[in-house]
Amino acid sequence: MHPELITEDQAWDLIQTKIASATAEQRQQIQQKIKSSMNIEKNGDETVATFSDISIENAYISVLDPSALIVSARKTGTSKIVWHGAAKKGNLDLYLSAGMLNKLKKGSISAGVGIVMTALLYAAGGPAGGFAAASLNAALKFVVGAVIKENIKHFKAGRIMKIRNWKYKGMSYQ
Repeated sequence: MHPELITEDQAWDLIQTKIASATAEQRQQIQQKIKSSMNIEKNGDETVATFSDISIENAYISVLDPSALIVSARKTGTSKIVWHGAAKKGNLDLYLSAGMLNKLKKGSISAGVGIVMTALLYAAGGPAGGFAAASLNAALKFVVGAVIKENIKHFKAGRIMKIRNWKYKGMSYQ
């Protein structure tokens, strides 16, 4: 059987429609694939987890629709998470590429938050659950909601979202 070739845009649409019905086992498989695709570096008290947008999409698609294969004709964006100190303190910068922002803009806030949360929760040093996950989820709802509602049709530059002590503290351009 030959794989079905799909574009990145088709992949993103597929992810958003199938993520709500993903089983716990599928979510765990996705999380493991995302974790294994990240480049993680320690720099003093900082932990930096870098990942390409296409690696996130591939992690989802390979589990949610294994018969599909993403074909990318353009340069893929790179996003990263920089944890400042111990992750449990909730000090991080989330760098989202213009491509990821454009994809988030197309979808719903809950789907966008779910996709980004999966990457964050399993990055090196990331929180594993409880208060930290709930706090980060609330901050991300605000951030992703702000991105989706922003009066921009197409992002040309990425954004840096600053979260300190589990609270959203602002956004700047990359």
